[in-house]
Amino acid sequence: MIFQSEDLASTSSTLLKNSFFEENQDLPIFKEVANQVEFFNQFETAANGVFCFSAVGKKDIAASFIASSEDVNFQGLKAEISNHKTFNYEGKQIHEFTWKEKNLYAVWFENNILVSDSKLIVENKIRDIENQIPIDEAFTDVLKTVDGDSPSLFLHLDEFKNIYNKAFAEHTYFLFSNLTDWVALDVKINSDKLQLSGVGINNHAQKRKVGLLKNQKRIQHEIAKLVPLNAIGFESYAITDFEAYLAQRKTLGLPDKTKYQPILEHLSEVSKIHFTNQDLVVLRSKKAATTLEDLKPLMEFQKNFRNFEIFQLNETDLLQIYAPLIVLKQANFVTQIEDFFVFSTSVEALENTIINHVNRLSLHQQSSYQTQVEKLSNESTALLYALSENWADYMQTKSHSTFKQNVKALSFSDYKGLALQMNVDEEYAYLNAVLQETKQDIETAVVKQKGRFKLETKTLNKPQFFTNWRTKQRDVFLQDQNLQTQLLDDNGNLIWDKKLNEVILGQAIEFDIYRNTRLQLAFATENKIYVLDKNGNNVAPFPIQLKEKITQPLQIFDYDNNGKHRFIICQGNKMKAFNKEGKQVKGFAFTTDNSAISHPPKHFRIGRKDYLLVQEASGKLHILDRTGKERVSYTTDVEFSGNPWFLYDGKFTSTTKDGNLVQISEEGKLEITEKDLLPTHFISANNRLLVTLSENILQINEVQIELDYGLYTAPQIIQSQDKTWVSVTDTQAKKLYVFDEFGNALKGFPVYGNSAVDYFSTEASKIQLMLMGEEDSILFYEIN
Repeated sequence: MIFQSEDLASTSSTLLKNSFFEENQDLPIFKEVANQVEFFNQFETAANGVFCFSAVGKKDIAASFIASSEDVNFQGLKAEISNHKTFNYEGKQIHEFTWKEKNLYAVWFENNILVSDSKLIVENKIRDIENQIPIDEAFTDVLKTVDGDSPSLFLHLDEFKNIYNKAFAEHTYFLFSNLTDWVALDVKINSDKLQLSGVGINNHAQKRKVGLLKNQKRIQHEIAKLVPLNAIGFESYAITDFEAYLAQRKTLGLPDKTKYQPILEHLSEVSKIHFTNQDLVVLRSKKAATTLEDLKPLMEFQKNFRNFEIFQLNETDLLQIYAPLIVLKQANFVTQIEDFFVFSTSVEALENTIINHVNRLSLHQQSSYQTQVEKLSNESTALLYALSENWADYMQTKSHSTFKQNVKALSFSDYKGLALQMNVDEEYAYLNAVLQETKQDIETAVVKQKGRFKLETKTLNKPQFFTNWRTKQRDVFLQDQNLQTQLLDDNGNLIWDKKLNEVILGQAIEFDIYRNTRLQLAFATENKIYVLDKNGNNVAPFPIQLKEKITQPLQIFDYDNNGKHRFIICQGNKMKAFNKEGKQVKGFAFTTDNSAISHPPKHFRIGRKDYLLVQEASGKLHILDRTGKERVSYTTDVEFSGNPWFLYDGKFTSTTKDGNLVQISEEGKLEITEKDLLPTHFISANNRLLVTLSENILQINEVQIELDYGLYTAPQIIQSQDKTWVSVTDTQAKKLYVFDEFGNALKGFPVYGNSAVDYFSTEASKIQLMLMGEEDSILFYEIN
C-alpha cells in the first residue's frame, strides 16, 4: 500500500479535520499508524513524499518513507538520534539509528532517500536495484493515471491481502481476491466526505476476474430495493450480454458452457446480498414472466408465504456459471419478487427477504443510501456497498484478537455506508468509492429487522428478553406447548431447556436476588414459585411448593430497593407474600371481600408511601399499604371496567365500565372524566402519559390517531432513557405500529408482527423490539 502526496503537511491536516477521522482518532490502529509515520512527518520541507506499507513476516507491517534527499536534512537530525552506525550491504551504505526508541534504517539512491523501520525492506530494495529487477509493468501503467494535484493511494490487491490478513480472517477478503492487479486512486478529502476515484490495471499475463465484465453494458443497479437493513452489504454486476460473458469466461480459462443458458440470457443484473449467517443470490430479469416460465421445469412448489410463492429447485447447480464472480454453493430454493428472482440455501432466508420487502425496510428507501449513490455515476458495470455498522459488527467477529478492539470501538456515526463503483473496459477498470456523511433527521426514527428465527414447537406465552449478566447480551426465554421452558440466544440456538409439567402464569420477572449483578428469572405456575439462574438451574430454596392453587402471575416487590424482595402470589381471594428464603412473611395478609383477585397486584410509591393496588373480579379496587392493610378508602357507586390501574398525574387511574376515565387521589377523592370509550377499550399510562384504545381510535394524551379496523393488543408504553413511544399490534392484519408520545408514527412503521412486544435499550441508545411473527417464528426489530 503506497500513499503519495505533493503536500504531505496539508494532506495530513485536511485528513484530521474530516469528521470520520476526528471521531475515530483515539482508536489504537490510528495511533499506531501515527506512531509509525511520526519520524517522517518532521520533514516539513519534504512536501512531495511517498509512504509505503508492507507486510513483513506473519505479524509485522513495515512503514517506509521515500523523498528527495534535498528535502531531508539528515545531518540536522543527529542531535535527536542515538546509536547511529553504518554498515555496507551489496555495496550500499546503510545508516542504522534509534529515534524515540524506534529503530530505523536509511539508504540513499542517487537523489532520493529511503527510510524504513524494517532492515529487510531496505536490503530488498538495494538488491532489486542492483539486480535491475524491472518495475511491475502494471504499476508503471497505473502511475500514469493519477492526478498529481491530489494525494494518491496505490494498492496491489494480492499483496495488500497480506496486510489485511494481519487484522481479519483470510476468507473475508474474497471480494477483492483475484479482482485486478494494481489499483491507483486519487484521494479527495472534505470535512464530511472521503472520495476515491481511479483505475485498476492488470498485468496482461494475469487472468483476473474483473475481465469477466468486459463488453457488458452499464446498468442502473436496482438490487438495493431488496437489500434489508440488517444485511452486511451487497455486490452487484451487470451481465446484460450472456454470450459475451461466456466468451470472457473462455478467455480466462473458465467453464464457458451451461445447459441453463436459455434461462440466464434474459438477465441484466446478478447480485449477492451478504448476511452474517447465509447469503442470497438475486437475478434481475428483463423478461420476468419468461424467466419464470423457463424456471418452472426445474422447480416444485414448496409453500406460500405472505402471498409469495417459494419453490424448491430440483437442480441446485443453476448458478455455478457465475463463479468466481458470484458464488452460492447450492441454490436450493427460489422466490420471485417483482423482477427479481431470489435464490437461497434455505426457505427461512427467503421468508426474511419477503418480510423486509413487505415491511418496506429496504436500503433503497434510506436517504443515507440515496445520498451516497448520488456521488456516483448513474450506471456502472459493478456496484458494491457495505452498511457501515452491520459490517463493523460482522468484522468484529472475524478480526484477530489483537485487532478486535479497533473494530469494536470504530464509530461510523453519520457515515451509514461505503459505496464502491466499477466500470470495466478493454484495458482498465475505473473505480469510484465514497464514504459520505449523511445526518439523520433527529425527529425521525429508522426501524430495521434485526433478526428472525423459527421455533421447533409453538410457544404458550409471549417470548421475553433475559439479560445474560456475563455477556450483557439479551437471550430469549419462553415456554413451548410441550411445557418445556427454553432459553435461546438471539439466533434461536438453544442454551438450555427445562421441563416444568405446568404452565407459567403470565410473564417471568428478571431480577437480582443477591444484589451482585447476577440476574435470575422468577415466575409462578399453579403450584410452585420458581427462581432460575442463567443456566436454568433452580436457585435454592426455590421452587417453593404450595398446597393451594396460585391463580395470578407472580409479582416481586423490593419496597426500599435494599434486596428484601417480597414474592407476592394470589390464591383465589387471598394474597400472600414470601421472602427470598422461601418463608411466608408474617404480618402480611389480605383477603378480598366478595370475589377472587382478577389481576396481579401492582405496587406504586408516592413520596415515602407504598401503595399496593388489588383488583377483584367484581370490579372493586383495594388500595393497601405494604402489610396488606387498607391505606386509602373511597366511596363510589361507579362500576370499574376491569382494566388495569396505573399511576398517572399522581393519581391511581383506570376506566369505568361505561368508558370514562376514573382517578383516585391519595386522600381517596374520586374524579370522573368523560371519555366515551367503547366497552372493549384498553388503557395504559405512566405518570405523564395517558393512552387509550377504543375500537380503532388510539389516543395519546390529547392526540387522536385513527387506525385501520382490526383486532388490537392493549397499547404498550415503551420507555427508554429519554425516549417514550407507544406500540400496538393488529393481530388480524399482523401489523405492529409504533408512535412517539406526540402521536407521530415512527418512520418505517407499521411492520409485520403478531403479538405485543418485549423491548430493551442497547448500549448504543437503540431500542430492540421482540414479538411473534408467524406461529413458529420470533421477530427482532431495532429502532435507531
